[in-house]
Amino acid sequence: MAILAPDHPLANHATPLTLTQLSAEPMAMWDPSHGVRQMVDQAFQQARIAPRLAMNTNSMVVLAQYVRSGMGITLLPAFAVAHDLELGTLVARPVDNPLFQRSHAHMVTRVGRQQPKACILLLRHLQRWMQAFREPGSVSDQPTPLP
Repeated sequence: MAILAPDHPLANHATPLTLTQLSAEPMAMWDPSHGVRQMVDQAFQQARIAPRLAMNTNSMVVLAQYVRSGMGITLLPAFAVAHDLELGTLVARPVDNPLFQRSHAHMVTRVGRQQPKACILLLRHLQRWMQAFREPGSVSDQPTPLP
């Protein structure tokens, strides 16, 4: 998703944003070693478009503050800034790119391994509170069942 300040000119677009539209905007991104950044770089390379990178960081707090301040945009999964989206301090808009639409978030555990109680409680908490781990299209707070 393109993450924008609510008053950004692209924030109210009804259709998904294109990489061409996004490439004109100053962009803060994860450090190049991060998986999200690698996917973004791949999408821009395939489209033969250069993003206008203004800053690299390894801090989610810095990415969100950069966008909130109106300095530019970023590309992140919506769940990464879910609290800001609920408060209305940030806006998420879909990006018209097949790489972004095919991406998924997963929780991985080792099958057959007895997990400590704290680990199980953490997994259940993540399932309950992170939208990315809910059934696709689900509007309820019911998480996908643990295996």
